[in-house]
Amino acid sequence: CHWCSTQRRTELLRFAEANGFHRIALGHHMDDILETFLMNITRKGEISTMLPCLRYDRYRQWVIRPLAWVTEAETQAYASEIGYEAVRCRCGFDDRSHRKVIRRALDAIIAAEGEGARSRMMQALHNINARYMPQLGEPAFPEGASDRAPHAPSGEGGD
Repeated sequence: CHWCSTQRRTELLRFAEANGFHRIALGHHMDDILETFLMNITRKGEISTMLPCLRYDRYRQWVIRPLAWVTEAETQAYASEIGYEAVRCRCGFDDRSHRKVIRRALDAIIAAEGEGARSRMMQALHNINARYMPQLGEPAFPEGASDRAPHAPSGEGGD
């Protein structure tokens, strides 16, 4: 859950600082990154996600996520192969986690679009077409058009 992960990360950062470590490797995989992307869109109203490599603003440490391009299934298969067991959060907050809802949505997208959709979604995070993204400060609708539903210009959109 979010609360436990924040507490773990805080303790890891404190330990790293006290012992002179400059990098902390976390086990987030591709599915975690995509889930966070979808959660941030739906909950925070922003386009963002976890980065594979991030320098904290308030700490000297870097966080690295070496499993960023590995799927959860691949991670689980390898862990099983070498005899590791998954450790799950057991706090009371985990049952109410929005991440579970988003995970089901991501699973539905993968089921409908095929396994390659996961990699394409990850690739899309690195392939932003700014021409088709609103610009900061730009109105959502042209002046006088706010009473009309938006539509795709001809030759764009559609199924």
